[in-house]
Order: sequence, then C-alpha cells, then structure tokens
Amino acid sequence: SSPLASPRPPAPEAAAAEAAPEKPPQPLRRTTSPQPRVHKVSAGDGYWIVVGGRKSGGLLVRLGEASDSHAWPEPLETGAVIKEVQKVGDRVHYEKQTGRGPNYGWVSCRTKEHVLLSPYTGEVPWFSP
Repeated sequence: SSPLASPRPPAPEAAAAEAAPEKPPQPLRRTTSPQPRVHKVSAGDGYWIVVGGRKSGGLLVRLGEASDSHAWPEPLETGAVIKEVQKVGDRVHYEKQTGRGPNYGWVSCRTKEHVLLSPYTGEVPWFSP
C-alpha cells in the first residue's frame, strides 16, 4: 500500500455508534423490598435481648472473640435483639435482628456486676424470598 493512500473508512457499526446521539440514562425503577414477616422465637432458639449498657448507650462490640480484639466504633444499643451464631464462655458471636449497632460481632453476656444479655422470647422480623 502506498503512503499516500487514503485511510480505510470506519466499519459500519463504528460509524453508526459515532453518529447515534447518546441516550439519556433511564430513571431507576423503584423496586419494593421484601416486607418482613414476624417470626416467633423462644429463649431456647438462641435469641438474646441487650439489657445492659443503659448508661453507656449500649454494649461494646468487638470484631473477634477475644476481649482485647478491635472494637466497632458504634455500640449495640440496649433493647436490640440478636441471634447467637456461636457462644464461647460468656462471649456471644451474634447477628443483629433488631435495633441499632453493628450487624455482627462479639459481645459479653455479663460483667462481674451486671447481666448484659438476657434470653429473648418474642417476635423478630423474618424476610422471605
């Protein structure tokens, strides 16, 4: 090919893409979240309610089982309901069901002077697909 030859014309798809005006983004369609249903649980099902930490705004939550592991900056509020994932001594690894605070972590059941968690019997939200 000669150095003076004209450049190859763009492929038809590329030309069409360049010529077509950009479409404005479509608005997001509002979807509804699944509505929670209520699930009744009893004390033997591994649910706990936070009863301690009233003066401090809740319980200190740690990332690991050890009482000196890194703590979440936000406490687990008094009145929150949690589900036990694992229990080691007086430490509970949990998943939060209701209330404010970290969604998971480790908390103590009691201190020398106070009970911090009490077995929970009642209703918790239950999401079904």
